Formats: sequence, structure tokens, C-alpha cells
Amino acid sequence: MSTDSDAAPREQDTAREIERFYAESAEMRRELDKSILTLSAGALGISLTFLKDIAGVAPTASWVLGMAWLALVTAIGATLLSRRASESAWQKAAAERSEDNSPRNPTWRAAVRALNAARNRVIGCNTVALVSFLLGVVLLLGFALTNV
Repeated sequence: MSTDSDAAPREQDTAREIERFYAESAEMRRELDKSILTLSAGALGISLTFLKDIAGVAPTASWVLGMAWLALVTAIGATLLSRRASESAWQKAAAERSEDNSPRNPTWRAAVRALNAARNRVIGCNTVALVSFLLGVVLLLGFALTNV
């Protein structure tokens, strides 16, 4: 039979595990953000070079290029929104931290709920960014193949 004194260390361990999970999860999302941002910007640059140097003055299917650019810009925008939502959530969670980081503490539970909500927003932004990036790349490839 456990007592309250036994429960306190377990609750602290649980709180540390949850915090570690959120920190690792946030780091993975930051890396994804960096990758999508870098690759999307690079794809835009390469497409401008292709348009100028290879496709020439009157490329065919230019609407495909416009859609590709729109998708890549959407990926960049969603990535920036994701980073902002993530930073905002961590700042809010840090402000609500208290000495008692146990699951029974209402302030701690509120901070975890806020992080969950922010995490869901960030995941949504990451999903939009990833899908937009992939769509942009496919459209760029289609444009390149029709103009080579």
C-alpha cells in the first residue's frame, strides 16, 4: 500500500518525463521547420534560375510554375507560423511553471493543456508545410519536364 510520501516522487518523475517528452518533441518539430524552410526557399531559388536560364522567355504551362510557387510560399508561411506558435507556447508554459510540478497541481495541469493545444496547432502547421512543400516540388518537376 502506497502513501502520499511514496506518490510525491512518482508524480515528480512523471512530470519530468512529460516535460522531457515535450522538449524532445519540440526539438524534432524545430528541425522539421528548418528543413522545410531551407528546402522551400532553395526550390524557389532554383525555379527562378531555371525560368531565367533554361525555360526562356515563353515557357509552356507557366500556370504550373505559379502553382508551385504558391505551394512553396505556403510551406514557408506555415513553417513560420509553426515556429511562432511553438515559441509562444513555451513562453507561456515557462511563465506558468511553479515549484510544484505534480499532476495534482492545477497550474501544472493548465500548463500541460496549453502545451497540448499549442502542439496540435504546431503539428497542423507542420502538416500544411510538408504537404505544400511536396506539392510544390512535384509541380516544379512537372514544369521543368514540360520546358526542357
